[in-house]
Amino acid sequence: MTSILLVLACLVVGAAELYLARGSGQKARQLTELGVLVDEQERRLQSLTTQLGGTVPALQRRLNDLERLSADMLQAKNRLAQLGDQSVVFSRRLSALEDSRDFGQDLNQRITRTLEALEQNLANVLRYTIGQLDQAVAATLGGADPAAGTVSGGLCGTDAAQRPGLSRAYELCSRTNGLTIRFRVPLKTTAWHVRFYLTGKSPRELERGFLSLLDSVRSQPASPGEATFQGLLLTLNDSGPGFTQIGPMVAVRTQDALLCGVLTLTELRRFDADRIVGDPTAVAVRLRTLPAERVRDITTWPARRARNGRQ
Repeated sequence: MTSILLVLACLVVGAAELYLARGSGQKARQLTELGVLVDEQERRLQSLTTQLGGTVPALQRRLNDLERLSADMLQAKNRLAQLGDQSVVFSRRLSALEDSRDFGQDLNQRITRTLEALEQNLANVLRYTIGQLDQAVAATLGGADPAAGTVSGGLCGTDAAQRPGLSRAYELCSRTNGLTIRFRVPLKTTAWHVRFYLTGKSPRELERGFLSLLDSVRSQPASPGEATFQGLLLTLNDSGPGFTQIGPMVAVRTQDALLCGVLTLTELRRFDADRIVGDPTAVAVRLRTLPAERVRDITTWPARRARNGRQ
């Protein structure tokens, strides 16, 4: 009986060992297959890691770019909000400017109309004043109240740059010879022309006075009146073609001559300075018809005077 049990025990142990051996082989094969699978997965993981190693920096740069773009978009959004606020302010200012422009245009139109009316009134006053003064000149030359009369004068030139100096010489000569400039009228002509109205001496007194000045024109001046008279003639000579008139005294500078004459009262009444204002040659022709004692050709006098001054 004991032997039978031993045999059965051996059979059982052998079967168990056989079973375990078969299971161990199967497990070994499974483990081998699992190892191969692990190795393959490790190779794939390594390959993916290698691929991702080149992609990650690019992705990181893209992420950084996206972050900067997001910040820029936020800044742009804020700027747009500011611009929106500014556009509202600008719109209000524009509306205010448009209102101001409309007001300014209306004001400008009112000012323009006022200035036009004022210019018209001034033109009317000027025409009236000139008319009254012309009547006073005519009355003076006609013999009415000669002691307190008004005489006409004029100044004309072709070079506008010479006008200030010639005007100063004219007014200084008038004052130092006893005349007061009552009114001056700039006239619109091709040449510049100023008409003067002067008071302080009668035409007879002026005629005698200027005849005396004419006799002394080539000599050294002995009085302020002679000095300023010669100064006027020299300034006229240096100013180019033109002429000047103070009552009966008329001086003219042409391209090649300088003449000075004293008109009689009869000739003064017929002397129309406005008609020949732009033609110095016509004035010179008129002066050459005067008697010798009333006209002087002093064309060479300024040059001789300058040479004597240098000597």
